[in-house]
Amino acid sequence: STAFGDDRIDGWVTVDDERPASPVARSRGSSHPHSFCWGLQTVHAPWWAYLAVGLVAVEGRYLVFLSFRYTSFTFIYMMNALAIPSAMVFSKFLLGRQYQMTHVLGGIVCVTGIAVSTISDLQGKADLEK
Repeated sequence: STAFGDDRIDGWVTVDDERPASPVARSRGSSHPHSFCWGLQTVHAPWWAYLAVGLVAVEGRYLVFLSFRYTSFTFIYMMNALAIPSAMVFSKFLLGRQYQMTHVLGGIVCVTGIAVSTISDLQGKADLEK
């Protein structure tokens, strides 16, 4: 047993009953996180879950890069800026995440920046049409 209360056996880490198991470990019926980086770090999901999340992230970045061919920079900027507030809304309603007032204020600042950018872009286009 180490100073942190973990027993390391054959690359597996058994967690003491004092600390709760992760939701992924509970769904597997096991409280054994996976050893990572030669036992120096533990992760609480199987390797394939991290691979799937990595593939989704890479594909998302590729699609953003590909979108530069088909739309304006302003629209791409707005969609990227909306990522933070939309992630907050989805995690609130789908995952039950609770946010502090500073988090909500940060989301409001993001949405305000998007609104100001959109209004100035529309006014700039209206000035060019005159």
